[in-house]
Amino acid sequence: WHCEVPYMLLSGSWDGCIRVWDVRGEGTCLRVAMDHHADVYGLSSHPERPFFFVSSSRDTTLRFWSVEMVTADLSFAALLSNDLQADQLIADPVDLLCDPGSSAKLCGAVSKRLSRELPACATPLERFKLMASFLIYPEGAAEFANIVGSYYAKVPLLSHDRILHSKNVIQVMVAEAQRLEATRGTSFAGIGRMSKDEALRKAAMIYARLGYMRQYCDLMVEVGEWEKALMAAPAVSVQYWQDIAGKHAMRLAKADDASCAPLLLAAGKHAAAADVLCETGDLDAAMLIAQVAHEKGYKRIAAALAAKPD
Repeated sequence: WHCEVPYMLLSGSWDGCIRVWDVRGEGTCLRVAMDHHADVYGLSSHPERPFFFVSSSRDTTLRFWSVEMVTADLSFAALLSNDLQADQLIADPVDLLCDPGSSAKLCGAVSKRLSRELPACATPLERFKLMASFLIYPEGAAEFANIVGSYYAKVPLLSHDRILHSKNVIQVMVAEAQRLEATRGTSFAGIGRMSKDEALRKAAMIYARLGYMRQYCDLMVEVGEWEKALMAAPAVSVQYWQDIAGKHAMRLAKADDASCAPLLLAAGKHAAAADVLCETGDLDAAMLIAQVAHEKGYKRIAAALAAKPD
């Protein structure tokens, strides 16, 4: 029997199933869990967190469970009021058993003790932490309490927990990107550790999602992802794109890669494009570029690069 909700019964059976029952009236099966692979031998609830219990089975495993979904309305009302007495959340067990239509209430020793401890708390946050430790799965209770504490203190929560208040998401992700970016001077070793380039790529993706496109492009250039940087650079400015395009083209030119010529022309570096083609032996193409430049045929490119956005 559940130690807080008197009409709730948990049963384990030979088919490996655990069932949660509401025994009032004709009896109703509320939930079925089928994770065990053999007979369920035992069920026991946590002494301080009665909505969490453990099961043992002939399959040689222990499994941990929560009945939060069955008592979600009760938990929500308790956390919202931050007081077990305010909404009459503690009731007499006989009243609950005699009224099949009544909602879940608390009737056990732990909730009664908690109701006596809550008034002694100095702050609403202390009360909330006590309530959360009683009602919420322990792995998430501390994070939930941190969010509430941040709300009461009006201070952004910058720890990178799994649960964040929406008002803190941007600050947390900026801090995470900066942390990853700081790995430039860090040595990397060990199985499973992130490499420096992986950390910088991850930081770059965070910056892109934040709309910090210059930081994204700078980091992508640093890890050698020039094409991706070039695609995003116009979001910073045309001049910034021109600078990156020119640098990338000159890198290619040093390797005698004639494919850099169009990029040099687009960046307004027609003389450099002609020089690269001469170096690679494509004199006809170099002469064409020189003649077009002489006749000011690249004025359209220059005008586009110099144009200011509307």
